[in-house]
Amino acid sequence: AHSAHIQRVACADLILDTQPFTMHTTAVDALAAGVPFLAFCGETVASRVSSSLLHTAGLGDCVCENAEDYVRRMVALARNEPERMRLRKRFQEARTESPLFDSRSFARYFETAYDVAYARWLDGEAPADITVERVLPGGST
Repeated sequence: AHSAHIQRVACADLILDTQPFTMHTTAVDALAAGVPFLAFCGETVASRVSSSLLHTAGLGDCVCENAEDYVRRMVALARNEPERMRLRKRFQEARTESPLFDSRSFARYFETAYDVAYARWLDGEAPADITVERVLPGGST
């Protein structure tokens, strides 16, 4: 069962990302389990997925600048249990505070984007990028 899988993933102290193909589903599973990982962006879509997920989860500071920074920070985390535990706490908090696991809000944003696209089409406007701002509690974006 998926819940048993997430419980197994949660046993890890730290997950190692890879290049040139970064974690995809595994990154989502790590975030769902609250297990810390670092990433760095490559040049292709497949090499940027885990970085994108970290940014979406509000953990953009876990995206390293390059491979050397990634290795340096990963080794430092592996050697520093208190820092790893602080990072794990942040990853666990991201499960409830991040839009990544908020399916209802995502559906609302997606529906709004469809409404905007449809309205543009009805008005005879050309297709264009659509941005739907995330509204946080208190009304900020």
